[in-house]
Amino acid sequence: FEDLRRVVGQLAGLMILAQLTDSSEVAGLGELASCRRRFDEAGERIRQLVAPGALEPHREQLVAAHAFSGLALGTFSELRPRGDNEAAFDTISRHVRRAYAHLSAATAEKAGLAMVDLSHACCSCGR
Repeated sequence: FEDLRRVVGQLAGLMILAQLTDSSEVAGLGELASCRRRFDEAGERIRQLVAPGALEPHREQLVAAHAFSGLALGTFSELRPRGDNEAAFDTISRHVRRAYAHLSAATAEKAGLAMVDLSHACCSCGR
């Protein structure tokens, strides 16, 4: 989950960078390669993940988030120098939003893994 959350964040950031700089060179940046490595590692762990019956929907959400992240990653190769990249940016954005939605669903109460607010926990007293 954490790696996928980071991948989605990196993809969104790289897309914004590409749009602001009007550059297709993002595909060659080390940050994109790092994102791809994290994506590949997360995929390997997801494939090895065995989810007991009640947690299978949670696993399926992670699988879907991974798949949409992969689609967004693949779309970066479609960016063209000095070209009209709006369609590619729209596609990346759509895939990133879908990946994020699946990650959010993976932590929904329905999945039994709701996020917990720790702002009043004993470990937060030092703040």
